[in-house]
Amino acid sequence: MPIDNALLRKPENRALLLCARGREKDDNFASVLGEVSDWEYLVSELHLNRLTLLFLHHIQGHEALVPDKILQDLQITGEKILHWNLFLMAELQGVVQLLTSAGIRVLSYKGPAIAFSAYDTLALRRFVDLDLLISPKDRVKTISTLQAAGYRKFARNSPLTPYIQHQKRKIAYEIPMASQDGFVNLDIHWSVVAPFESFPLGFEHLWAHRVPVGAIPSVYAPRREDLVLSLCFHGLKHHWQELEWISCLLGLLHNKHEEPLDWHRIEFLLRSAGCQRVLYLGLQLADDLATLNGEFSSTLDKVLPLQLRQHIKNDPTVKRMTYRTWAFLLQGKGHCSNSALLNSFRENIVHPSLGIRARTGWRSKWKYLCGSLSTFIVSFEHSRTLLLFLAPLLSKEKFSSQKPYLL
Repeated sequence: MPIDNALLRKPENRALLLCARGREKDDNFASVLGEVSDWEYLVSELHLNRLTLLFLHHIQGHEALVPDKILQDLQITGEKILHWNLFLMAELQGVVQLLTSAGIRVLSYKGPAIAFSAYDTLALRRFVDLDLLISPKDRVKTISTLQAAGYRKFARNSPLTPYIQHQKRKIAYEIPMASQDGFVNLDIHWSVVAPFESFPLGFEHLWAHRVPVGAIPSVYAPRREDLVLSLCFHGLKHHWQELEWISCLLGLLHNKHEEPLDWHRIEFLLRSAGCQRVLYLGLQLADDLATLNGEFSSTLDKVLPLQLRQHIKNDPTVKRMTYRTWAFLLQGKGHCSNSALLNSFRENIVHPSLGIRARTGWRSKWKYLCGSLSTFIVSFEHSRTLLLFLAPLLSKEKFSSQKPYLL
């Protein structure tokens, strides 16, 4: 479903979308850039959507169209992002070497893995932390190895009831850690998404089909086919709230250096889990970004088999989800809050309608709904108990140890 023309009337949105198409430059970009008047809005959206590096790539040769102060600030920001990317790559090599020497199999996930597979370079994608994927059976060993090397877990001091602890274990799939100096954040995943989201591939499959990350020795990532799937699930989980994710998906689809994707196998796996619309939505968003109301030939026509294209085209639910996602993105409502509880509320109470629609079959829908509610309950309990423990410090009153568990 094409992007609503009303959203494209704003030249700032058109400039944002054109640079989000990836590394290939567009002939219309300069003329659209010349129409931009609200530079504060455009720069804000570039940062929120993590498109600063792509924008700097696209304005090469057209710098005169950008106000001097804004251009200078963007270039300084771009240099900082590039330096940070290189720093994180060095850190990634060290962490992978540490875990490998301990006999732990590890995959680089998201971040540099997607940067190389989608853009063939680190210079066009910003990443702020490192995501590692390990086998579930290596979880304890991985954490202890990293802690011995100076990394620490992000601990929440708020106590949880046994019921909440049980719910937390059921939905857990990652643990955040940080370096001793606090500069580097690691997200250690033993699954791509939470169990209730029904991602069809396990670690053993991802490891068996791993590929090198660029020319970096001994650092591996899931192959392109598996990255496409993981990005579609990750994007849906967060309501596709960053254009850069759609840009990466488009880059993965256009990658000509790796083997063609086995779409029949991919669709079969997702249909078995009742999650084919998770893929359909991601593919339709990527196609909308590539075509922008038919300006270019369809991405779906180039890379997808006819039967899969028809499944996407003939699914009215996918059309509604696509329309809603673009409206959410381009009206400035798609970005994270600084509040973990608010983000959890949006993703698990406001947004699960999108996740539920992306599932087919009542069992799949019910599983997703229950998991979303459990996730919000755990986040709410963490925030509530923390506030209750801070209350006596603020009011200088004592209270019994049972109060944190009372509503």
